[in-house]
Amino acid sequence: MREARTMSRAIPTVLKVLLVIVAVPLAAVAGLASWMFGLKEKMSASEVATYLRNFVEGGGGDWDWDDFTSVPIANPQLDDIRRRAAAVDLPVTDQGLTILRELLAEADNLAQFECAS
Repeated sequence: MREARTMSRAIPTVLKVLLVIVAVPLAAVAGLASWMFGLKEKMSASEVATYLRNFVEGGGGDWDWDDFTSVPIANPQLDDIRRRAAAVDLPVTDQGLTILRELLAEADNLAQFECAS
């Protein structure tokens, strides 16, 4: 009985390891292709604000922050916010949270202008 429980716990661990083995090289290839071909994400200010808000508040998926910080954004203002957010050291300190909240306010402000346009 005890062995069955141990086995059921081991399976998700194996799946997680396999996911990392597959996901890390795929992310590296995607980043390299993006860099080589100048591919940039078309993202709105409200989407940028959502990534920042989710990270600051502890929401979002496991890979959302990595996806956000790793892929350049077509809009130079939003990409600047992304680069400054990526420069915040992890794990996040109080000072880092302050910076991220300021970037969130900046993205929210840009999102208001998008809605008005």
